[in-house]
Amino acid sequence: MPIYFLKLRVTVWVFLGHAILFLMLTILTQTGGVIWFAALIVKHLIPVRFRFRFSQLAFFGILYSMSTLWLIPPLAKVLGREQLPIWSNAHVKPESFLFWYLNRTYVRPELKKVVEEVAVQMQDQYPGAVIYYLDACFPFFDGFPLLPHLSHRDGKKIDLVFFWNDQKTGKSVQGTPSPYGYGVCAKAGQGEYSYIKECLGQGYWYFSPDNRFGELFYDPARYTFDEEKNREMVIRFARHPDVGKIFIEPHLKTRLSLEKEDKLRKQGCRAARHDDHIHVQM
Repeated sequence: MPIYFLKLRVTVWVFLGHAILFLMLTILTQTGGVIWFAALIVKHLIPVRFRFRFSQLAFFGILYSMSTLWLIPPLAKVLGREQLPIWSNAHVKPESFLFWYLNRTYVRPELKKVVEEVAVQMQDQYPGAVIYYLDACFPFFDGFPLLPHLSHRDGKKIDLVFFWNDQKTGKSVQGTPSPYGYGVCAKAGQGEYSYIKECLGQGYWYFSPDNRFGELFYDPARYTFDEEKNREMVIRFARHPDVGKIFIEPHLKTRLSLEKEDKLRKQGCRAARHDDHIHVQM
């Protein structure tokens, strides 16, 4: 085989590899794909004698981290979205810093204000209580979905964790026992209507993978659902004038005596279950 065909084949595979990385990083972080190609350009601008000291991955990691810290937040703010508090608010925090690093913590200023206001209100009754958030939205462009959440595409949605207690100590858990935030579920108990079982019975097998995966990393029997705090939190959001809708499982709506709150909805069988978090939207 002529040498130029071999070179062409290598070039094609290299291009496909970069294209796949671009797609994956864009889906995961929105900005990662663009930064990957920017790192390629930067690397080739550096004199050859210095390149061996840095891999392409290192270039990307440095450029991505710098952009996440200093470039994306102010640019997103100019375009109408703000980053949720990372370190600045003691009562509103990311459940994991991974959500922040993947650029999944941006919302419209109005929604950020709602979350911070409810956090302040919670302090009146439960001093020291922290509202931990999960996925919100990406920093740029309406219509760009934050997978696997198809609706998190306009800066108006955010997922929040429930309050849990450690059964052994009786103390509040910081965030959730799950290493990735989702999957710690307050399942329907005996005598409670289970919308989840109904959806699974209709063939929506993908409705409950978070719970099965999450339970690989923690002991469900060790943690108890804090009904009092969770009821107060949901009511505070439901009665805020800027909140339009909250997704929560029907059995929790009944358990927490929230039947009169008309902003509470069930999400439908095509979406993820909502007994491990609530979905709040403007």
